[in-house]
Formats: sequence, structure tokens, C-alpha cells
Amino acid sequence: MKMRTINILGLLPLLFLLSSCHDNLNKSILEPLTVEELKSEMKKDSDFISFYEEFQRIREKKLDSDVVQAKYGDLTYKRIWDVITYSRDSSTFEDIQKEAKSRYNAQKKDYSKSLDSLRHYWKAQAAKYNPNSYVKIEFENIKREYYSSSSVLKSVNIGFNITALKGTVEQLKFSYLIKSKISEGERSYWNDERGYCILSCPIYSSSVCYWELPYSLKDALQYKTAFEVQRDYDIIINVSRVRINGENIDAADFSMP
Repeated sequence: MKMRTINILGLLPLLFLLSSCHDNLNKSILEPLTVEELKSEMKKDSDFISFYEEFQRIREKKLDSDVVQAKYGDLTYKRIWDVITYSRDSSTFEDIQKEAKSRYNAQKKDYSKSLDSLRHYWKAQAAKYNPNSYVKIEFENIKREYYSSSSVLKSVNIGFNITALKGTVEQLKFSYLIKSKISEGERSYWNDERGYCILSCPIYSSSVCYWELPYSLKDALQYKTAFEVQRDYDIIINVSRVRINGENIDAADFSMP
């Protein structure tokens, strides 16, 4: 069995804490062991020879100055060998690992509960301050208005069906983006054309409201039916602010840490 390499020199300060009383090994590390002492220790533990060969190299290279010898001269082979023997005792370290693992698993459950609690809290907060969760807005129709004195087109209006989800919608601000379902290359026809709508009258349950189309969208949609608009375009709606039961809900007011 190959003995595990251990930083013996690094252990020297610790070894002064250990008491010693052992025949052959109860001598200073500055003194080489005799052949008979080596034979005796090898019979007790075959790994001792590997330790001693490594320690001979350390003694020759690291323990050659007067200062180092004065510092570690009282240290015995027994003290060092006791530490090495202890470190090789797998049962001792298995018990330590089991205890550490048990404590970790116990603490992990507590951490998991805390993380779940935080996750649920911030999920609820995000929903609370998300204006889109308070109202449902769907495209309804395209309506054209003409001047009364002629057949000239006056305006083209887009209608949305607005449904209150969590109480009366007292005020509302939202935008819509109209994108062609069939793109030219990677860009939709009106990829950057966005309309903005503000509603000041209350919505108690559901109601259809109309807004005039921006000029850039008017030319494209003025002759489209509601069916054609839904067939040819995606309408992406985003609510930026809503007032519910006297409280303003604004996405810009919420930030998650």
C-alpha cells in the first residue's frame, strides 16, 4: 500500500501540541534512527519506511540551520508519526464527514424553505405591481369615419375590448405594436410603429373603446377588415399604468432585488 503524501514540514508547529512517550520514536527528529530502530518500526507498520525516507529528505534540506534546529529540536518522531497515523484512520474521518453531512442536510432544508418563501413573496409582488395582470385587452375592430358632407375618409380608429380583472379600471395607459405576420427578410413591415392609448373613463367589467390610428398605420390599415387585421398581423399590447380602486399600478415603480 502506497502511503499518502503528507506535508510533514507544514505540520511541525501543530505537533508540539501532542504529548509523546514511545520507545524507538521518542527521540529528536534531528537524530537519525538506527538500523535496528527502523527494523523494529517497520515490523509494526510497513508504511513507516516511506515516512522515514521522506523525512530524511526534509531533514537534509529544511532542518540544516541552527535556528530551525533550535526551534524543532525537541520535536520527536513519535509526535509526527502519531499525526500521520491519525490522518490515515478512515473511520475517524468517515464519522466527521457523516456528522458534517448530517448538519449540512439539516441546514439545507431550512435554507430551501427560506428560498421558497422568498420566491413566493417576490412572485406575488411582481404580480401585484404588473399592470398587465389587472386588465385584459384584445383587438376588436377597425372603424372608419367619414366627413358628413362627403365620402372623404376622416379617420381610421382601432378598437380594443377592455376587461377589468381585479376591480374597477379607473384609468389606463397602454401601447400596442402591430407587426406583419409575414416579414420581408428579418424585419416586419411596421416593426417600430407603436400606438399609444389613454383611457380616463372607468371600466367596471368589459367595454370596447376606440382610438385613432397613428398616421403611419392609417394608410396600411384603413381598408382592412377586422378579420384581415387578425389574419395578417400580430398586435402586441403592453399596459404601462393602470389605476384600480384608487391605487396607481405602474411597472416602473417595482424593482426586484
